[in-house]
Amino acid sequence: MDGFIALRNIEVENANAVAGQTWGFPAITHFLGFMHSLERKVSERLDLEIPLRLSGCAVICHDLSPQTTQAATYSEHVFSLTRNPLTKEAKTPSFVEEGRAHMTVSLIIGIEELPPMNESEYKALEQAIKNIVLSQRLAGGTIKQLAASRVVSLHEKQEKRQEQVNFWLRTFLPGFALVARTDLLVDQQQHFAGDSDPAFSTWLGNSMLHFDGEGQPLQRPYKGWIKPIPVGYKAMSPLYQAGSVARSRDEETPVRFVEYVYTLGEWLSPHRINDLNELLWYYSTEPEEGWYLCQNDYTSQDSNLTEIA
Repeated sequence: MDGFIALRNIEVENANAVAGQTWGFPAITHFLGFMHSLERKVSERLDLEIPLRLSGCAVICHDLSPQTTQAATYSEHVFSLTRNPLTKEAKTPSFVEEGRAHMTVSLIIGIEELPPMNESEYKALEQAIKNIVLSQRLAGGTIKQLAASRVVSLHEKQEKRQEQVNFWLRTFLPGFALVARTDLLVDQQQHFAGDSDPAFSTWLGNSMLHFDGEGQPLQRPYKGWIKPIPVGYKAMSPLYQAGSVARSRDEETPVRFVEYVYTLGEWLSPHRINDLNELLWYYSTEPEEGWYLCQNDYTSQDSNLTEIA
């Protein structure tokens, strides 16, 4: 990795707050899709000597405000949904609106190979990236503001590079970065060995609060801000030919039905990370087995494919 793009304090309105069986922060697939779109549009607008190749995306959250309402003090929170007008036939519109959230995030996007540029070309690239970001949507939400867009070239020497990474990660405080903790699923499955699906039981156990006989919350066997997160998709049908499935998005792309893949994630303060690669999420696909995963190297590679389908 030659460098990275730092997108600081992106304010997003009405981002998707529901992903499969989880709600709150948007799924990591949204951010990798955003990165892929940015890569294509930069290549289309700028005539660079070497095409800009982006290699991964780190997500740092500064603020998240789910759009919910509460009828009474101790009642359940429900998502605030819009009241859409009826159709001409006086029927409810045929779409289902899901929960939304306002958020402020910063993204660190790795650059695989940074083309040689002078200072004016760096400024032009940063401005082009900012213009593209402000014209896109992130996690289904509208980007209202971007505080800064910077392109950082990493030093060749490891010591200098480490100093750069430590400096830049501290500039994203206060905030919390999302990393994968699939290793916790593996470590805890021994407690659910008698269940039909130990991996799912482990994930479900981390998705809820547990109380003892006196109504006091039980302490978890580990420390940290651990949350269940969706990290991709797994095929649940064969690949159908383009145009063979009714009401698909288009008739030129093959279609396959999929289901969410889940694992555990942890929110960490960025200053605790020494290696930038440990924060980056990247694509991993296995077309023959029907996997499409978002992976992160904070844990060992041996446990990357143990997510729950």
